[in-house]
Amino acid sequence: MAVDWNQLSYSFQSEVAMRADRVEVTWDEGKSNWLVRIAIGEEVIRRRCNIPKNSDEQTLRSAVQKTVQDEGYESNPTNISIHV
Repeated sequence: MAVDWNQLSYSFQSEVAMRADRVEVTWDEGKSNWLVRIAIGEEVIRRRCNIPKNSDEQTLRSAVQKTVQDEGYESNPTNISIHV
């Protein structure tokens, strides 16, 4: 029985989340939502988070953490910078 090592390697790699270097969150007045910036090296991924501006910090951090995970990355919740 032959093993396709390329497929096995790909399957393993797709299950390992990469760590984001920085996660910054700012309120976008023009679009009335939160802008999440996930920085990995020099690459920056921008995603919108549609929760109210007056959400408490824990709710915002949880929503941002879910956004980061949805993109396939992991981040320490205490390393999320929030700029209002």
